[in-house]
Amino acid sequence: MGVLGSPRFRIVGAAVLCAVAFAVGVLVGPALRKKLASILSASAVAQGHASKHERPLSVLSGKKTFVLLTLGQSNAANHGETKRRSVESVFAFDKSKLYDAEDPLPGATGDGGSVWTRLGDRIVAAGKCDAVVLIALGVTGSAVSEWAPGGVHNVALRAAIADAERAGLSLSHVLWHQGETDVVRGTSKVDYERAFLSLVADLRSARVTAPIYVAVATHYSLPHSGTSVAAIQDAQRELGLRHSDGLFAGADTDVIGNRDRYDGTHFSNEGLKRAADLWFESMGFTE
Repeated sequence: MGVLGSPRFRIVGAAVLCAVAFAVGVLVGPALRKKLASILSASAVAQGHASKHERPLSVLSGKKTFVLLTLGQSNAANHGETKRRSVESVFAFDKSKLYDAEDPLPGATGDGGSVWTRLGDRIVAAGKCDAVVLIALGVTGSAVSEWAPGGVHNVALRAAIADAERAGLSLSHVLWHQGETDVVRGTSKVDYERAFLSLVADLRSARVTAPIYVAVATHYSLPHSGTSVAAIQDAQRELGLRHSDGLFAGADTDVIGNRDRYDGTHFSNEGLKRAADLWFESMGFTE
């Protein structure tokens, strides 16, 4: 096998591409970022649909089903090191269609693995429900403001919520995993909280009553300010304490160090497993 075809070369190449995609998401102007996000999202959906087995919604009939809406940036999307095919009772929902859950999940950017297939398997295996439906909308390099009303990703978010409602799927959990881009941009604690609470109000106006779990997620491989990290972490932790608003503490994935991130930012196979375990525990589940 030549150098270009070696596993090491492919891993390094993937890491470089992920880093470039993240940097582009952070640094380009709003108009170009909007166009790139649209292209990346369309690519992820097309790749996902090409390899997925579609299921009728009737497979959920009579089952206790958790419907998880997952939002954020690359570590909430399909940018993990290894792909996974979920067990039989875990599904992905996108654009009014139901599929067997398999990475890359449709609706989110990237062509790698995700935390959510692993989390879905964990929830079903623990007997917490009969089935899990994943609605994955993560976009690499996205900022919190881009999900709030007026943001580039808000239209797709509202469309996904409407699709789920028409299909009779009631959201049971909203999982938010984002923060790295706002660390790099130097977003203040106040501005992060303001944008996120605007997103929460928008979700509630769309009749989403599910609890919203806020991850602590700031770990990024490129140089950045420690002050910025503290500001975003503080915002995320305080948001997770606003129980009267239906907000709860999600996974603190900042405890996952570089050893379990294949490029210093995105989760390796072991990092994906650890992140899924952290999400499982933060949602109040036990074995």
